[in-house]
Amino acid sequence: MQLSQTYPRSAPSPRRLFIVTLALLLVIDLLFIGAFLAHTRLTRDVAYSGIFHDRTRWSLGIDGSYPEIFSYLKAGFAALLLFVLFARKRALTYVAWGVTLVFILLDDALELHERVGAALVDSGALPTLLGVRPELYAEAVLWLAVAPPLLLLIALGYRREPALRPLSRLLLGLLGALFFCGAVVDALHAAAPYVENPTVRFFLARTILLEDGGELVVLSFFAALTLLHFVLEQTSPARRFLTARAR
Repeated sequence: MQLSQTYPRSAPSPRRLFIVTLALLLVIDLLFIGAFLAHTRLTRDVAYSGIFHDRTRWSLGIDGSYPEIFSYLKAGFAALLLFVLFARKRALTYVAWGVTLVFILLDDALELHERVGAALVDSGALPTLLGVRPELYAEAVLWLAVAPPLLLLIALGYRREPALRPLSRLLLGLLGALFFCGAVVDALHAAAPYVENPTVRFFLARTILLEDGGELVVLSFFAALTLLHFVLEQTSPARRFLTARAR
């Protein structure tokens, strides 16, 4: 869905704010990715560990690094705006997406899915599924467990609040992109140590650029889009537009 189909063209200032904010965030994302690449040697054949998990302040996937902190700030900013909107509007959609972003933030900051996955593998609780080793899908278990209640909350808001359905559809698309980067691509990256072919192992190890770099970009869209909606909610044209879309 295009943004122009979701938000009115009659609000040029908020739309300009969205474009400028998103562009600024994406530029910072690209600078972080560039800084990360500058601290690594792309020609060296590594698997899961090695230069792409160097514990430097510029690493994309290491807790406490500058890119990770930037991700926390974006998720926290978007969640804060949604909770403020919930406090004002008492709309379930806002609190549902706010809670979802808080979980994303905590999961990333505290390495929840990595810790749960490692614990399940160590305990031997996960079987080999269709030839897939538990190590390759264990980290997705937490997300698969938490996703149903979060999606149920979002679905309830979607049903009860038709005026906010355009926002939910956009955020759901971003959530799907985030899951793809954080789960699907992460599984490919985790498979690198178990691949014997050096060429395949080389490219699988470097999927961290799509995994963590993609998460950076998706969270920029989350932050910019939430800010746009927050600003539009303060204007009467936006309220008339949202009411019209609900009919």
